[in-house]
Amino acid sequence: MITKKALVKKTIAVMETHGWCRNRNAQDKNGYSTHPTNKHAVSFCAYGAMIKAGGRNANIKCPIHEVLKELKVEAGENFINYNDHTAKRKRDVIGVLKRYLKRLED
Repeated sequence: MITKKALVKKTIAVMETHGWCRNRNAQDKNGYSTHPTNKHAVSFCAYGAMIKAGGRNANIKCPIHEVLKELKVEAGENFINYNDHTAKRKRDVIGVLKRYLKRLED
C-alpha cells in the first residue's frame, strides 16, 4: 500500500505535469470526461490526480479518503469543493497539497 506522503508527492507530480480541470475527475484532449487512469486523460482535478497517482485500484490500495479528510485543514473546506469552486488557479491547489506534504514531513 502506498503511504500518504508518497501519494501526495505523486499527486503533485501529476498536477504539475498535466492540465487542470474542475467538476470532473479527468478529461481528454477534447474536454470529455474520462477516468483518471485512462491513457487519453490529459487534465485532472485534484481528486483525479490522486486516483492517477494511486493507480487503477487507488481507492482500495491507497489512503485517498484519509488524505482528503486531512487536506480540509490546509484548504479550509472540503478539498474536492476547494478544487472545483474556490481555487482560482491550478497553483492554488498545488499549494494546498504542498502545505499538507510539509505537515506530513514535520
